Formats: sequence, structure tokens, C-alpha cells
Amino acid sequence: MIHKVNLVKKVKLSALSKTTVKFDENLEFDVVLKCIKGIGWFQIENVKGDLKITRITTPRFMGGNFFANPDEIDMVYDELKNTFVGACVINSHYTFYITANIKMKETNIEKYKLYFCSEKLCLLKPNEFIRRQIILPGISFDVLTCYIKKIQKNELTGNDIEVHIENPYNVEIEGEKGDLKTEQSSMEDIDLRLTIVYDPLITMKPLQPFVKTNAQETLISESRPQSTLPSESTKEVNSYWYEIMSNERYSDAFLIASNKTKVSSHRCVLAEHSQIFAKIIDETSELPVTINVEEFNAEIIKASMDFLYGKNDSIKRKENEIFKFAVKYNIKMLMDACCTFFEESVNPANVCEFIQIAYLYNFEELKQKCLKVLAEKKKEIDPRKFADLSKNILIDAFCL
Repeated sequence: MIHKVNLVKKVKLSALSKTTVKFDENLEFDVVLKCIKGIGWFQIENVKGDLKITRITTPRFMGGNFFANPDEIDMVYDELKNTFVGACVINSHYTFYITANIKMKETNIEKYKLYFCSEKLCLLKPNEFIRRQIILPGISFDVLTCYIKKIQKNELTGNDIEVHIENPYNVEIEGEKGDLKTEQSSMEDIDLRLTIVYDPLITMKPLQPFVKTNAQETLISESRPQSTLPSESTKEVNSYWYEIMSNERYSDAFLIASNKTKVSSHRCVLAEHSQIFAKIIDETSELPVTINVEEFNAEIIKASMDFLYGKNDSIKRKENEIFKFAVKYNIKMLMDACCTFFEESVNPANVCEFIQIAYLYNFEELKQKCLKVLAEKKKEIDPRKFADLSKNILIDAFCL
């Protein structure tokens, strides 16, 4: 959300060096005194932030003193050149009026009570722990994990319980980011009242996602998919995230398809995977965000979103059209997945199409597979398709 504000700042301008007029961390500019052949003026430089100077004034000076409640004299400000001329040499105090567009950031503030009775704490054996999940309103999955651990007793303090809240998203807990740790005695109840401040659009990708099995919890790598056919363990975690992300209840973005159908999505997901979408979102003050992608039908858009939400098989048998969508909006993850399909399915019927994609986007493995098919199965390829190939492709395929 963009908020338009009017701000005022009074400063004393230096005649020897630049003066920084600072309204806040993201709104400021420098004022520098210039002089050529005895003619002086002030130059506005290094403007930071989306701001516009609307007025510059100085107090009226008479009889060697400023009035107690002086009238203000308006300076003539040249907006094109970013310059203005001072009222007089001895008067170096100026008031700057600006209008600024400030991007407002949505935030949530929640009170959370963590309680655990001492009777239960005393039942914990050394090196055992109890796990609790902290649910934050507006987030559709567990964000913070709390561990209540039985540790070696500190003989000085008597503390033998550690409360550890893992905080991989760096939300603020009691005014601090990072993990929260505190120790106490198992003879006392755990009774913590916490203030948690967080962005409601917090990323939905955990730093270390777990796949639960019957025997243990195994860490899964977050590297991009190497195949459109994921392993069974990856399917399990992807299914979990897909169920969460496909819930339209908290959608805050809509992609408008060729038939005007709205495909729901989330700003954080779109911005994570596409700089093009990120730029559109950053420049839009409306919520939910509406983005026209009218070159593509709803089926292709929905399948692409489902893939980004963890449903790896959603692009199956739609790879060609989805690749065009991925290229249009520079979604590298989708491009890589489609390329994997191209590598696995290249044959004499489609090799001329796939090799052009390989050369255009520098997919080296696909390029080599296509060159091999061109060289070894030349007789099975429709000769008319060679006309579509560039000279460098033909040289690589048949002249080396």
C-alpha cells in the first residue's frame, strides 16, 4: 500500500559543505551552495526516496533580528534544475516542505501465552524434550517450533529446563529477531507471555523442511527439481505444501487468463519465482493484486501455479505451453522442469523444435541430446524442418 504524506523539515544550511536534509531513513537529499562569478545559489542533489519538494521558505529578517513569530518568505524553486536562490547571506535557516509516497508495510502483532505445569516438567528425563507448535493467525501453517528440553542441572541457578523457540523466519519475539532461549527450574511452571510481531505475507518456504517417516524425520534439500517425476519422499512433502498453498482463503493475487477467468495465487509465491511479477506487485498499491496474463488460458496458468505450490506432476503433458508461460515471465524453476521433460522425450519428430529452445536458452544437456538425435537419425527427420534451423545449429550437427 502506498501512502502519500506531507512532511516539513527545518535546517541550517552550511556555506562550506553540503547539508543533508533527512526526513527519515528512506527520504532525504543534499543541499550544496554553488557560486560562479559572485552569483550564488543552492543545488539539490542525491535525492533519496519518492519525494517532491513543494515549498522552501526562510524566516523574514528585519532590524538585525528574526521576529519571535516570523512570517516566512517563499524561495523560488526551479523544479527542473533542482535549484533555489537564498534570501540573504546571513540568513542560513530554511524550511523544506515535501510530499512523499511511502510504501506502507502490513504487520501483525499477536500476544502468545506459553504455559506448561511443573508436574509434567518433573517427569522429563535428561536429554528428553517436548515439542510444541506456535500458530500465528493469518498464516496457514506452523511457523515457530518450541522445544521444552530437560538439560543438565546448573548447580548455581538450579535451572534444568531450557525453553527454545526456533525462529527461522526472523519474526520479532519480545522485540528481538532470531531464536528465543531461556532457562528455568523444573520445579516451576513455564508461564511465558510473548509479544510476536510478523509480516502476514511471510515466506511459505521453511528453511529446513522435514519429511516425517515412521522411523525418523529426514531433512529434504530445497534444491530445484531435477525431474518432473519426484521421489516418493519429495511427493509427500510436496503434497503437504500443495494442500496448504492451494487453499484460496488467503489468496492476495489473481492472474487473469485469456477467457477472463481469475486464477488465484499469492504475492509472495509470484515474487519469489519471477522478477517480472515482483516488479508488478511492488508497483501496485491495490490488494488483492490483479495481473493480466491474457496470452495464456486458465488451464496453463493453474497448472503452472500448482507446480510452484509443490504439485510436480501438474505440468505433465502441458510442458510446451507451460514453457512459453515460464519464458514470458522468467520463471526459472518452471523452465528447468520443462527442460527436463524435453531431454527425456526428444525424438526425430520434435528434435528440431527442442534444439532451438536448447540453443536459445543455453540448455547444454538438451543441446547435446538433440545434436545426437540429429546426427544419428537424420533420415527419420522431415527434411522441411531443417529450414527452421539456424546456420550454427546445422554446423554443430553435421559439420563437426
